[in-house]
Amino acid sequence: MSDLIRRNDAGLNDAKKVFGDAGYVVLNDSNQNYLFFDAGPIGPKRIQGHGHADSLSFVLHKGEHALIVDPGVYSYHDKTWRDHFRSTTAHNTVAIDKQDQCVFWGPFRVAYPPKARLLEWSENHVAGEHEGYTRFSKPVIHKRRIEKLSVEEWEILDQFEGRGEHEFALALQLAPGAEAEVNGGMSALVRWSDQVSLEIIPVSPPAGSKCCIETGWVSPGWNLKEAAPRYVLRWKSKVPVESRVILKVK
Repeated sequence: MSDLIRRNDAGLNDAKKVFGDAGYVVLNDSNQNYLFFDAGPIGPKRIQGHGHADSLSFVLHKGEHALIVDPGVYSYHDKTWRDHFRSTTAHNTVAIDKQDQCVFWGPFRVAYPPKARLLEWSENHVAGEHEGYTRFSKPVIHKRRIEKLSVEEWEILDQFEGRGEHEFALALQLAPGAEAEVNGGMSALVRWSDQVSLEIIPVSPPAGSKCCIETGWVSPGWNLKEAAPRYVLRWKSKVPVESRVILKVK
């Protein structure tokens, strides 16, 4: 592990919570809500083309109920869907200037793989960064910090450093079966049929931000896909800039 990583809580430095070489950290609360954070490499150096452009993505579960999910793989053979399911916009992270965090040259080839790493963690938070967008003529570094504020409440803080003006799109892919609606302003309320719900609340969105609910796609298995709503917050601004979003599980 890099000496950049600060182990803020020795109790988390075990096989159940931190997978340092892979860049994964698991946070949970007393109500069995789980958040899985990914600040690892796109894949092993010898087969990076199998990876997805999903640095700093996360998934969120309420017990066994999936709330915010990874989209999956779907297919290696359908180019359109292969490109979609491995894209940055399909994952729970931030795409900049409508570009992936790396450059996909083919179904199993990748250029400029993002350098991603964990920065710190504790029982209540995790932070990481990636340099996938430093290949731009006006480069940007993305840092993300996720903190457990209380039981069933999480804060997602995204910070962007670099140069120039850029377009940003923060996406959250919701689990199938969700019904989602914008609930005034830029917040959204998401419900599932078993009475589980999730509030998405941008507490300090950048100026000019707009949100919407789009149709996303989730693949539960090979050659299987189903539509599911996706929350997207978009804005255009100069860097440095940051965004804070609260997730409330109910």
